[in-house]
Amino acid sequence: MNRWIVASVALAALLVAASLAACREAEGVDFSAQVPDGAPQIDQHGLQFDPTSLTVSVGETVYITNSESALHRVEVDGEDISGNMERGDVVAYTFDAPGEYRLTCTYHPQQRATVTVE
Repeated sequence: MNRWIVASVALAALLVAASLAACREAEGVDFSAQVPDGAPQIDQHGLQFDPTSLTVSVGETVYITNSESALHRVEVDGEDISGNMERGDVVAYTFDAPGEYRLTCTYHPQQRATVTVE
């Protein structure tokens, strides 16, 4: 194979890896949140949220985990709250106002959940 082709492919792979890393860092999200016992939690597995419906109190923090190898990016009512989530990542999100909030995954549009805040 031509040296230039090999070099171009290697450079392209490096750029993709760097941009994925930048997406994680640019969000400023702490992926190491520890889920307290009994805390409300939504897991991501099978390209779905589990549970798909959750009710919490105003000011309560919900912990969103990624238990699978698929990359996820969680949005609450269209706002990115997680950046790219890899397997084992956990993000904490506090719901400060009552209402019904839609959770979606940017990469998997069928992945939806609702959080009701009372």
